[in-house]
Amino acid sequence: MLAPHEFLVGPLALASGITLLLRRDAGEASFLVTSAPGEPTAIFLDGQYRFSYMPSAGNDDWTGVLVPNVAIEIDETSILDASEGQPLGVLVRKHTRLSIRAQRDPHRSVSTIAIVADLPACHANESAAFARWQIVVGEGLSKRVLKTFDAREAAAA
Repeated sequence: MLAPHEFLVGPLALASGITLLLRRDAGEASFLVTSAPGEPTAIFLDGQYRFSYMPSAGNDDWTGVLVPNVAIEIDETSILDASEGQPLGVLVRKHTRLSIRAQRDPHRSVSTIAIVADLPACHANESAAFARWQIVVGEGLSKRVLKTFDAREAAAA
């Protein structure tokens, strides 16, 4: 559950930092919005375009409940070799970033979109991928899990 001060209602264009956008209709896709790659980018988290992305600056067409200041947690037991072809939705920790494997649209090649930047640097040429991860809000005893993902399950569906 969310406290009233933890969210607002509006379009993707209002999202900044790392924000979860929940749609009002359960059949519509939710988004993870990040500004880490430089320009705000929205990543579809479910639905037909799961793990596809689009620019979100100025986007007033997609609206819903915006939960800003969410955090990403990685399930360290789901570690994979990042150098092998991994499915969409896998998170990759490399250099100073945590990125997600996503695609611009179903007909384009897969990219890694930064979700979090300015992390402590990894050793040169080293990386790790993670299949299971979650989006959380709050800290300590008030932390709540908002969404969980397993990229391997998504790829098999």
